[in-house]
Amino acid sequence: MTPRPFLALDPAAMPRPSAKVATVAEILGCDPGDVRRLIRAGEIEAHGIGVRGVRVFLDSVRAYQERRAKPLPPKAPAHIHRPKAPANASSARFRAMMAGLKAKGLA
Repeated sequence: MTPRPFLALDPAAMPRPSAKVATVAEILGCDPGDVRRLIRAGEIEAHGIGVRGVRVFLDSVRAYQERRAKPLPPKAPAHIHRPKAPANASSARFRAMMAGLKAKGLA
């Protein structure tokens, strides 16, 4: 029996894209040992190549990143008016108030 030839047009026969552990570590910004721990924990899928080689499926890395993504804090709408902080040190009212506090010995 002859092996089935690889057909690029057959999506079932297409291999899942994978990368080396070191490459995935660069993508995730961590140590290769951390990637191996994620593989052992089942957080990321991988497969073996030869005796010692390990390749990590890139779609599982993307799924891991999506699971671990932190939601962005909500932004205030642009139409909400935010008052400016008063320039207290330059106003005459502020200077008069500070002079009154100094006269009482509080400032």
